[in-house]
Amino acid sequence: MADNKGLLFVFGEIGPHSNENEFNDWYNSEHGPLRLTVPGFKTGYRCKAIDGLQPEWLALYDLTKPEVMTSDAYKALGAIASAEEKDIVSRLKMLNRRVYGMIQYLENPALQPTNLPAKYMLVVGVEFKPDVDEDIDKWYEEEHFPVFSKIPGWLRGRRYKLVSTAELAGKAEKDALPAPTYLSIHEWDNPNFMEAIKIADVYRYPWTQRVWNSVARREVRQFEMFKDFGLPKER
Repeated sequence: MADNKGLLFVFGEIGPHSNENEFNDWYNSEHGPLRLTVPGFKTGYRCKAIDGLQPEWLALYDLTKPEVMTSDAYKALGAIASAEEKDIVSRLKMLNRRVYGMIQYLENPALQPTNLPAKYMLVVGVEFKPDVDEDIDKWYEEEHFPVFSKIPGWLRGRRYKLVSTAELAGKAEKDALPAPTYLSIHEWDNPNFMEAIKIADVYRYPWTQRVWNSVARREVRQFEMFKDFGLPKER
């Protein structure tokens, strides 16, 4: 699981020109499964927001490496896209693609393959101030992730750095901020994970407080597993 060094992260929002049934039928039967035919795609699944915020939909695909997204096999998907796919994408309010490279991985020692994909996810994007003087990587590795790992229901944590981003559907809002450079995903089997985090008081540590003072912007989201596409089926 830690061998997958890349991540395809796609935010989606349906908007007024489509509907949830159409969107899900297309994504679950065509769009998602087709990506798992590309060499280098190892997992694929969709999540739905449980925090009442938009975008409401998130698709995640583990990649062997970020460069999978520039491979000929991936680029070829555009040529074989169905008329239905082109039509639906053209009507979506938003489809924002982000490609990340992994920089940290930590899992619960008791984690089993059958525990994944996890039922619940905390997704945190962070942009640090340009003049940050803390050792951010050291803090994540020595304090932040280990603290999270002790919270009941925590399964694993992954951290990534942004490689590229693109708007695939719709238009970015004029006041929309760019994708955060750093992304953390914490996965849980506990539906009350936010309350568990609060009880653990993970931000009480002096080092953590210094680091958070160096944060320019945070994008914090909560998601629940919606659809697992299963194992890759390379063409």
